[in-house]
Amino acid sequence: MAPNLTPDPETGSGNWSDDALARAIREGAGHDGRALFPMMPYENFRYLSDEDVASIVVFLRTLPPVRNPLPTTRLIFPVKYPDPQRP
Repeated sequence: MAPNLTPDPETGSGNWSDDALARAIREGAGHDGRALFPMMPYENFRYLSDEDVASIVVFLRTLPPVRNPLPTTRLIFPVKYPDPQRP
């Protein structure tokens, strides 16, 4: 399940600062410092210009808030993804 990027203050990024959103985009770190998972492709976004990152943040702030509670992420070592072919 993907995190909620809408500005919902309880289940989304509504309480994140612009800097926290930029850090998530560029470094793959959540507002609380935890690594974002499933893998946030921050390696691909690390070198975006400040203007491009700011534009992404502004866009995210325009989304209507959606309340979408998600279960706590649990990782099984080594990391395993569910096989869609298996029930």
